Formats: sequence, C-alpha cells, structure tokens
Amino acid sequence: MDDAGGPLIVIGGHEDKEGDRVILREVARHLEGRRLVIATVASHEPDGYFDSYRKAFSAVGVTDLVELYVHERSESLGGDVPATLGGAGGVFFSGGDQLRISSQIGDTPIDRKIRELHQAGAVIAGTSAGASVMSETMLVKGASSESRRIGDLHMAPGLGLVRDVIIDQHLPNAAVMADCWARWPTTPASWAWASMRTRRRSSPVDGCG
Repeated sequence: MDDAGGPLIVIGGHEDKEGDRVILREVARHLEGRRLVIATVASHEPDGYFDSYRKAFSAVGVTDLVELYVHERSESLGGDVPATLGGAGGVFFSGGDQLRISSQIGDTPIDRKIRELHQAGAVIAGTSAGASVMSETMLVKGASSESRRIGDLHMAPGLGLVRDVIIDQHLPNAAVMADCWARWPTTPASWAWASMRTRRRSSPVDGCG
C-alpha cells in the first residue's frame, strides 16, 4: 500500500444494505460529510445499482451521492474528468466484472483523479469486483470449486491502489491454499494472498503470505 493517502475499505461482497449496515456505516464515517461517488463501472448493465446504494447509504446519513459510469473507454480518455469526482470524499466501486473497471478507466484521467483523491485523504471502497481491482495484479477468471488444476486462475493488471497483495474475494479456503502453493513459485516472494469469506456482519480473512 502507498505510504500516504486515505483508507481503503476492501469488501468481499454481499455487504448488508439493510439492518445494521455495519460496513456501509464505516464507509460513511470516513466521508466526514463529503460526497460519495458510486462507481458502477464494473457492471455491463448498471441499471438499479445506484438506486440500491443511494437508498442504503441514505439510511446511514450519506445524502450527497452521485454515480460514475463509463460506457466506453473513449469517454475516460477525454481531458475533462467528470465533475462528479471533484471534491469527493470517497469512491465506492460496486460489484460486477473487475476487468471492465480496469479496461474502461485504468490509466485514464478518471483513474488519475481517483488516485489524487485517495492521496488527499479520500476513502476508496470496493465490493466483490470492486475489491479485487484494487490490487496491482488481480484475479479475473478461475473455477470456484475446491478441487482445481494449476493454471485455472488468470490474472490481469488492476488499479494498483494496494501493492504486494492479491485480493481473492470469493474462493473457499481449501482452494485458496491450493492456489497459494501452486502459484507461489511464479509469484514475487513479497506478495501476500488473501481470501475473503463474506458474511452478513463480518468478513474474516484467510490466506497465506
């Protein structure tokens, strides 16, 4: 992770949008009353995502919310960074396809603005695909069963908000450990590998590193 900057909140998925909303309250706490940008870029069909999060975050006191979505990468390459990011206190990446996030906004003015906000103290949060994309190298494909062959997993560059970590948000423990050892010889020795098992009210982390 970079030496300076705001907090990163990495969520395995299925964060509770009703009830206690523990995770969303933590995001809200770090906003300190500032705007939250809901980045639905990971979804190929984002309809309904923003409304769902607007309702959930409103319940924990966050009312200044805007959506960031990119249909084509060309939209990200223009010189004008979306005004929605200006002065934001945080960015929340929703779930979907992590490769879509990196391919649409990676190394673009939007990406650089998000990094600028983070370095200035903004909170960056992500759930499921939005969590996976935070690492320098992210998982983009792999079988979900506990019994897998070496080489089943595929990787691609992420946004690099956190270094020396691969975030594996969905795999069961046995599969995680098998892949850790199978891939360790081809992975930089300094990397850690974490698997997140998400529950309603907590997200314990297992892994090797």
